[in-house]
Amino acid sequence: MQVLDLRDVPNIHFDPLNENDLVDDIVQRGAVPAGQYGLLIHGSDHVDLVRDKIGCNKLFFGFNPIGTLVVGNRINTLIREGVTIDHVQSCLPGHAVRVRDKSDISVLGGVDISMTPEDPDWDIDKFKADVSGKLRTLFGRLAEDYPDAKFVVCLSGGLDSSVIASFATQFLPNVTAVSFSYTDPESICGDIKGEVDKSNGRGLSEDFVSACNVADLLGIPLVPILRPYDAVVGAIKDSILLGQDWRDFNVHCAVVNLFLAQSIRALYPEKDVVVLTGDLMNEYVCDYRSEEIDGTAYYQQPRISLARRRRFFVRGLDAGDREIGVFSAFRLKVVQPFSVVAKNYMEVPASLLEDEEIKYTLNGHLLNDQIHDAINKSKTRAQVGGKDKGTLGAFHRLGINQKDLEGYWSRMFSNDGDNPTDIIQFGRYRHPASTSPS
Repeated sequence: MQVLDLRDVPNIHFDPLNENDLVDDIVQRGAVPAGQYGLLIHGSDHVDLVRDKIGCNKLFFGFNPIGTLVVGNRINTLIREGVTIDHVQSCLPGHAVRVRDKSDISVLGGVDISMTPEDPDWDIDKFKADVSGKLRTLFGRLAEDYPDAKFVVCLSGGLDSSVIASFATQFLPNVTAVSFSYTDPESICGDIKGEVDKSNGRGLSEDFVSACNVADLLGIPLVPILRPYDAVVGAIKDSILLGQDWRDFNVHCAVVNLFLAQSIRALYPEKDVVVLTGDLMNEYVCDYRSEEIDGTAYYQQPRISLARRRRFFVRGLDAGDREIGVFSAFRLKVVQPFSVVAKNYMEVPASLLEDEEIKYTLNGHLLNDQIHDAINKSKTRAQVGGKDKGTLGAFHRLGINQKDLEGYWSRMFSNDGDNPTDIIQFGRYRHPASTSPS
């Protein structure tokens, strides 16, 4: 079997990883190491594909017309090599898949982190100590693994990214924060150079102002990344393609990350850059809500129990590449530190998630003491950004809805499949367990 390996997203291992023993460990014990990876391991008459348990790194595969197995992190990469979108499959998060040939594909085993049961003996002090310890270990390893890198924290002014910034300033060298805001064109005088006047707040979002205050208190420089609202028009296609999704929430997030990625790479054109984000926490604690603009509802939430909703959100991290997929296209390494503590948060009793202050109850101790009062507790979603509704507001005013975004996706791949949107099924990318060999 010929194999074409076109993976282009760096694998980042938070645990020691012995690929020779990895598949056996997954099959026998469900032992999936922490990290962000999509691995291809060659055997004597097969290849094994292994993916991290959160699904941070995407891992697609399929056969082209001449029988070559094509493996990559991006759907579009496989399409360019002749794999039709109807035949693109994904390795499930936390699982190992063995491919012998086109008609012999099997899921060997793995774990579904979204199905982690609540801990009946959950103790908040033990939880806090374990989470803090895991994050300290991770940041210590980052300092060892990337001693010459530039570390860039995507800072939104809310709790999640401020926790990451707190750890970064404590453990890492060469740290800079970036924060995004839409603004009027006249205010875009300092993008990249960092010369924008943050004091007048003219047209800048509340999130951005909070991020500036947090950075000042932590003693790290902050580079403003600014765009006019109409910049979203030119970002739609790339955000959908790199973010590997057409659903409005993920596209809106990808748009902001696209702007960030463009400016970070322009700021450090030749540097080895590690981007740190506070992503994943909202899924762990169900911190999402619907939005409404002019009577139109967006981001409607499933009407199910909090326990099931948490599983739904974490399971859904499989589909959509709004962070790593976008940043890595600009040769930026991305680290999502909260990926190492998924099990801890899944074990939190779901009844506690009803508390509107649950994030501060669970995570307040992780903040640098100086910045508690600077956190924007009313922070809205990153793709909303403030009272102007940010990216969501811009799309709404332009009249671009989810159906339009789906149309962009379908036109990209319409020649390759009967229904390009079938690649995402029930919140997950198509995978071997959901398909029959052809």
